[in-house]
Amino acid sequence: KFLDTVHKGYKSESLLAKISAQLSHYPQFTEKNGLLYMKNHGYEEVLCLPHVKSKGDSIVAQIINGAHQALGHFGPQKT
Repeated sequence: KFLDTVHKGYKSESLLAKISAQLSHYPQFTEKNGLLYMKNHGYEEVLCLPHVKSKGDSIVAQIINGAHQALGHFGPQKT
């Protein structure tokens, strides 16, 4: 269900939809198993998440809240 929400978000968010449709034009982006990744300033691949809601909350907020509950808070650079 979560991945379905992410995939639908890739199609509904105009910027991510454009990148997904023309991936070869954006060398800092890659797609793996249907998920979109971008290389950050440290050249690490990070998952791109669309601004969509699932179960009344944004999927980004759900991930951050889950991580904080499981691991604690390690500062803004780790988020």
